[in-house]
Amino acid sequence: IFHALYVDRASHFKTTRRGGLWYDVDEEQGDTNIEKCLSEVGITLIPAYSPQAKGRIERSFGTFQGRLINELWIRGIKDYDEANRFLKEEFIPWYNERFALKVEESVFRPLPEGIDLELVFTKRTTRRVNKDNTIKFYGQTIQLLPTKMKLNFLRAKVEVRWSSKGRFWILYKGKVILKGKLSRNNKLLKKEKKIESILKERAYH
Repeated sequence: IFHALYVDRASHFKTTRRGGLWYDVDEEQGDTNIEKCLSEVGITLIPAYSPQAKGRIERSFGTFQGRLINELWIRGIKDYDEANRFLKEEFIPWYNERFALKVEESVFRPLPEGIDLELVFTKRTTRRVNKDNTIKFYGQTIQLLPTKMKLNFLRAKVEVRWSSKGRFWILYKGKVILKGKLSRNNKLLKKEKKIESILKERAYH
């Protein structure tokens, strides 16, 4: 994995606090979801502050958003698998040959042991456990079970993580206490599947 990620200060990368809002921001808004994910695997997020730094990032984005999209269109590529193949086998080698600079030391390092990437790179929120040891998550009631850590989690604050594949994990103080699949009737899952369907229909058109 890479040591650091150099980005602009878009709100999905970095929470922007202005003036007195610093102390008014919700705890969940302290770090963005991306910051939390990268932090768990030890990757440093470096936001660009100077106009020159932002310009370098924008030029890079311009290459991908302009050149890459045009190359896909010229080749008639309209599905994700073929687009990924072209990106990996043709576009990235061309891009690196033209723009990449050699470094004396590798900027990559081995993935730390015990890291589950599927658990790390998820969407996250928090819930307060109800009196019956359950939580409500977008219309779905999830029953928490006794663990070695606690027999019940009454009124405890837990973290809920979920993936686009419909899997969920519930964590207490950073430890997974329950995992499973979201029900088909879960409102969030229905919404995300609808969005995914729309994006697939519009892909490369």
